[in-house]
Amino acid sequence: MIETKFEEIKKRFSNIDLLINNAGRLYLSKFLEDDQEDIEKLFQLNYFANLNVTREVIRFWKQTNQTGQIAVTSSTAVYMEYPFIQHYSVTKKALNAAYNALRIEHKVPITLICPGPVYTGIYANSFIKGENRNPDHALFFNMTSERCAELSLVAIANQFSEVWVSKQYYLFLIYIGKIAPLTLNKVATLIMREPLLERVRTVILKDH
Repeated sequence: MIETKFEEIKKRFSNIDLLINNAGRLYLSKFLEDDQEDIEKLFQLNYFANLNVTREVIRFWKQTNQTGQIAVTSSTAVYMEYPFIQHYSVTKKALNAAYNALRIEHKVPITLICPGPVYTGIYANSFIKGENRNPDHALFFNMTSERCAELSLVAIANQFSEVWVSKQYYLFLIYIGKIAPLTLNKVATLIMREPLLERVRTVILKDH
């Protein structure tokens, strides 16, 4: 499928200056209620499809002796493990690892864009059984999608290797997660007790 679509793109355009890999979906679940089929679909979309498109573009650049830039929507979940969305976090960690390696192997400018909480409808469109989902993630003070897009374009224009796109209070937590991940995990484990964990569960999963 990707190869066929890419052939159509090559017929229409002489070069690809910028590839933006933005497709992705969230998976919400309690660990004991995980659905492996849905998790596999999550990896197919968030990870494999992403890299398959990139593979075709890099191959095209090599064949035509051209080059361009790649931008990838990752997530700050790479540095902060959240309950109920851990499989989503794993797909984003895998993307970061793959693209950091690709940057070395193919010498292509790659920008990893890691948004924090953003109003995008990602919760409403997540992988989750039934209608028990929250369309508006009310636990965090989210950034608007317009502001996130604006900052992402600035990062792409300047060819930054990686950017964290979030409100200031959340960036502080990301820094801790980057520098001292085990410390952040221990603190979160101590803080995230009932009833706070129950509130998170209710907000994310609408689990009453």
